[in-house]
Amino acid sequence: MKKIETAVSTVCIAVIIAVQAAFSTAFAADSGDWAALAEECFGYFSGSDGEFWSSAADSNSDWAAYCCARLHGYEGSEAYAAQLENRISELAETVSSGGFVKPTELQRTGIFLAAMGHDPSQAVELGVFQSETLGRQGFNAYIWALIALNVTGETAPDNSLNTAQSLTDYIVASQHDDGSFSLFGDGGDVDITSAAVYALVSADSDEAQEAAQRGADWLCEIEGGYTSMGVRNCESTAQAVIALAAAGRTEKAEEAARQLAEYRRPDGGYAHLPDGDTNRMATAQTLEAFTALALSQRGEGLFSALPAVSPGLSSQDGSADIDVSADSQTSGIPENGNPVEPVISGTAQSSAAPEL
Repeated sequence: MKKIETAVSTVCIAVIIAVQAAFSTAFAADSGDWAALAEECFGYFSGSDGEFWSSAADSNSDWAAYCCARLHGYEGSEAYAAQLENRISELAETVSSGGFVKPTELQRTGIFLAAMGHDPSQAVELGVFQSETLGRQGFNAYIWALIALNVTGETAPDNSLNTAQSLTDYIVASQHDDGSFSLFGDGGDVDITSAAVYALVSADSDEAQEAAQRGADWLCEIEGGYTSMGVRNCESTAQAVIALAAAGRTEKAEEAARQLAEYRRPDGGYAHLPDGDTNRMATAQTLEAFTALALSQRGEGLFSALPAVSPGLSSQDGSADIDVSADSQTSGIPENGNPVEPVISGTAQSSAAPEL
């Protein structure tokens, strides 16, 4: 009998903790405290020593590292940045020897290097300006090529195969009549449309701005949750949040962000599906969504040009000095895109958008 009572007690405690976590997450979202929700995600990605940057060498944490640098600066990221430098050297060697490297792998490495205060020029040169393989990878590579230019601010040399204008023209020409975008076919895809929106919104042309707002209109009209390949999921929701925030649709972006609470798990991570287990990709893209909203409150965009900042941001820069170690994830903080090519295994795990 005592064993049964103990088991029942354990289950009850677990249920209470889960319910409390759900309510605290909802409260943080309702209050617009997106930075607090981002902090919890940083705790999920922190290493066993409780430090975020010590675990950032894990490639699954690349986007978490980017978000950390955008919110708090890159102080302490030396080991991670060194790994990025090694990565681009290895990728450049593969390219020079005639091997194929996905352009998005080069583009994202350039984005990360720039965010860590390092020189992104080689990555951008190989992944954008001199890349002959954007078409081989697909539409996603054109989108992220433009995002890489938007973020890093690199200027195309005279002999460039691809420029900000040519990329913008290609993306705009690929827009469907209803304002959406997709990897292929005529049906709009949430992840690809979202990525196209936050790429175009930072492009320097009226045509790009108009196309971005048409894409945002399409996202705003979606009812019943955000899906990829017919499956409602966390990553597609997060991508919509990023796009809507970038397009200035703050109310809709926050409305979509509140839907992410459904995917939160007790460990502070997020699941791909509402009834699924914690997933690092889902958690990373959710972190991107919360970061996008937190940055928008500072007048910045997640994938707009990087501001000129020192390694550690201060409160005078618009962000308080915040401990992003696991120890900072106390009960006082509420518990709670890389778009890739579609992965089909049972139910699809998100989609097309951050290939990065």
